[in-house]
Amino acid sequence: MKKLVIVLLTSLVFVGVEIGGGILANSIAIMSDAAHLVSDVLGLGVSVFALHISARKANDVFTYGYHRIEVIGALFSIFTIWAMALWLVIEATERFYNPPEIMGGIMFCVAILSLVFNVI
Repeated sequence: MKKLVIVLLTSLVFVGVEIGGGILANSIAIMSDAAHLVSDVLGLGVSVFALHISARKANDVFTYGYHRIEVIGALFSIFTIWAMALWLVIEATERFYNPPEIMGGIMFCVAILSLVFNVI
């Protein structure tokens, strides 16, 4: 559990770096990687929460315990990924018709940081 929380917090910090870099660079590639990392962070967060809740004992209301919270957490994570994918498709389509200016230097620096983060 402790390792999951450390990975979650570290990833959350880097999400901020990627979102900031994606906005500054005006790059949908960096923003899509940030969206991917957000889905990972949400998945980790839901896992930590579900593990914490599912450890509770059964009671009169939840006679089988709280293990089903893991399934609800997984469904939440899937719907979040679908929402981000839809946003990216809409944004990419809009950029196809109205291409913005991309700041290549910032994009390259954030991409290198992302590579290092993913290797770690």
